[in-house]
Amino acid sequence: MTNAVLIVLLLSQLSLTVMNGLNLWAEYQYAKARPLAASAIYPWEDKYLFVQAIQDLKANQYQWAVKDLRRLLELSPYHIDAVNDLGVAYWLLNDRKEAERWFRKALEMAPAYPWARQNLEILMGIRQGEMNVMLLAK
Repeated sequence: MTNAVLIVLLLSQLSLTVMNGLNLWAEYQYAKARPLAASAIYPWEDKYLFVQAIQDLKANQYQWAVKDLRRLLELSPYHIDAVNDLGVAYWLLNDRKEAERWFRKALEMAPAYPWARQNLEILMGIRQGEMNVMLLAK
């Protein structure tokens, strides 16, 4: 190969690396700024884990829901519905401290997120009602 071909190949590889880095940075910034909207663009594995966690909650398999939601958050740390539902799962396991931690985390991510605010108020005894779980995967 000539030097010109090698330079072109190196530059194209470098440009792909830069583009991938920029794409990841943009997704990260978008997820920070708009976590609710960003949750709609997560990969299928994440959607499967979320649906499975909801099924676990419905089947009173709270430990499995915690496991699925934690795995989901490893893949997609800004999935706000999973953060909220993890709080609900811990509440159902009678771990109030962990439940509060996750509801507060959801509110740090998106202060106007109504489900986490209502759940935290229920947990603190400020509001009456049932915990709100996001039932449909986005």
